[in-house]
Amino acid sequence: MSYHPIENYGIVGDMHTVALVGMHGSVDWLCFPRFDSPSVFAALLDATIGYANHVGLYAEETGPRGEARGVRS
Repeated sequence: MSYHPIENYGIVGDMHTVALVGMHGSVDWLCFPRFDSPSVFAALLDATIGYANHVGLYAEETGPRGEARGVRS
């Protein structure tokens, strides 16, 4: 995982906490449940051990034998 420029991030928050979300849906920074809480996701500080989460669409497709399988889009 590499670092992205800060201009590739947007913020999502509720006046108590805020998350930095990358252009491809990665949540790279989040302190929860308040701004002064410890970070839950900290990939912005350390790309290898600072865990991140990905937010994306999840679609269900049917396989060749009719079984359902999840596909990230």
